[in-house]
Amino acid sequence: MLLEMSAVVRLKEQDNANLYRLLEICVKDDLAVYKQFYAENGSFVDSLGLSNSSLTDKMRLLTFATLGNQSNELEYQTIQTALDIPEEEVEEWVIRAISSGLIVAKMNQVTRTVHVHRSTSRSFSADQWQPLGPKCPFSLMGSTVPNHSDRFRYSRGRG
Repeated sequence: MLLEMSAVVRLKEQDNANLYRLLEICVKDDLAVYKQFYAENGSFVDSLGLSNSSLTDKMRLLTFATLGNQSNELEYQTIQTALDIPEEEVEEWVIRAISSGLIVAKMNQVTRTVHVHRSTSRSFSADQWQPLGPKCPFSLMGSTVPNHSDRFRYSRGRG
């Protein structure tokens, strides 16, 4: 995971705690957490040459992706609240999330819901790999890496 890389961890250990925290927010937190961080550290974010408006939009998209991972049926009201947007902008943000490739979804304007078929995970940790282990024809978690003939046999359905 990005936050566990040694270079990134060193940011936290050095005098760059705010930079590490901003990165952490972008990787795993939501718009509300970013807005609170910006309220307390706006001058720091601005000093990096980052646009609060642009970061807010990106955090809205990332927050939407997280919502899609939490539930496959989202009410417009849930989206409106999480993204901190007016009701009339919900459909625009659904389209933006779909266009960006973060989600695959369909809107139902009658029921005012969004059915999420797939949503991109913002990070993929060891905990998320565990359930996949038994389903894989070889171990992705261990040191066993299939050789070329194993990959060929598995790709042909003979594993």
